[in-house]
Amino acid sequence: MLSRISSVWANASGSTESASTEDGLAFELSVLLSDDERVQTLNRDYRGKDKTTDVLSFEAGGAPGQHGLLGDIVISVEQAARQAPGTLDDELVRLLAHGLAHLAGHDHERAAEARRMRAAEALLLEGSGVDGMV
Repeated sequence: MLSRISSVWANASGSTESASTEDGLAFELSVLLSDDERVQTLNRDYRGKDKTTDVLSFEAGGAPGQHGLLGDIVISVEQAARQAPGTLDDELVRLLAHGLAHLAGHDHERAAEARRMRAAEALLLEGSGVDGMV
């Protein structure tokens, strides 16, 4: 999966540089599996939206992937369970890919951006046995 993250980074930035360190592919990513209440608080405090959501992504600062720092991903396990079309595990993997795509600079506010983001998610999920976002 590390090489997929690197490819997503290169595609998002339009550069040939990957998110790697001098020693090869190495990333620092914080993932918090939480509940609706905590995710709603973070969503309100950082995005001004006083409601829960499935996944939030927070960039580490600096250029994406600089020094191998990707950022933080917070997933509401309760929301994931409610919206999962299949197993909760599969939904958590999908949301992790979605959060990683956001950290790579992708968004889904406009149709063209959403298509690129879905392609990045598909790349991250390739070979995992989990289908992309529904």
